[in-house]
Amino acid sequence: MKNVVDYIELTIENVDLNSTIEYLFEVISEFTLKNRSELTREGDIDFQSLETLKSSIVNSSDDAFYFYILDVRILNTSFNMMGLQIIKHNVMYDLNIDFEESEMKEKISVIDLQHFASLLTTRLKSSHYYCGLEPAYVEDTRFFTGNLFGPLLF
Repeated sequence: MKNVVDYIELTIENVDLNSTIEYLFEVISEFTLKNRSELTREGDIDFQSLETLKSSIVNSSDDAFYFYILDVRILNTSFNMMGLQIIKHNVMYDLNIDFEESEMKEKISVIDLQHFASLLTTRLKSSHYYCGLEPAYVEDTRFFTGNLFGPLLF
């Protein structure tokens, strides 16, 4: 029988695309990009530079771009994997970050995770973020929304 893996998802809404692509390139240059997928109707995105990636995303219709990163460090803590997903809604963008639930709960506190989320939200020029069991948009399964903790305990 296959093991079911649950994920913790951090969502940052209405991010600045330039800042988000810069963050993505920083993560990819420092850690291992295992694979990527684009849920686009236009085909493959151009991943050669910041400019070409931005152009591919801007010129796509409403789509999702997923990057699977290995051996990531968050707040000086190592994690086996992290998924980054840029979701486009017309001219607005959200960023979802996924971690395996068991590893996250073992290695980091909810306070540290909320601190990381707050710092990244500021960096990406946004103001609204939340985190919970995937999918994090379900309010009953959130660990925090902004600076407010709950309703679910970490």
